[in-house]
Amino acid sequence: MNLESQNKKPLDGISEYLECEWTPLILLTLKKGNQRYSQIEFSLHGITPSELSTRLRNLLTQGMISRHVQASQPSMTNYELTEKGKALQEAIHAITKYNSII
Repeated sequence: MNLESQNKKPLDGISEYLECEWTPLILLTLKKGNQRYSQIEFSLHGITPSELSTRLRNLLTQGMISRHVQASQPSMTNYELTEKGKALQEAIHAITKYNSII
């Protein structure tokens, strides 16, 4: 084992996905399948367009979601979960379930 893996704590990395309330909600919204920006925005009452854009950009950078642009008039952009994003779903559901009982 290298030094980096020896110093890794069990929750290292997960906090970046749960850094704000919107990130898990976006991931849960995309569990339903690929969606356009406007569909995600409609599902998340109260999120500002700039906040949604920032969160989507962060999730793209982290490899949690992918973005597909369809060449049409007007062009359509769809977002969907990657395998990495799908793998986090169980943890998000567990946290959501726990939060509902406390």
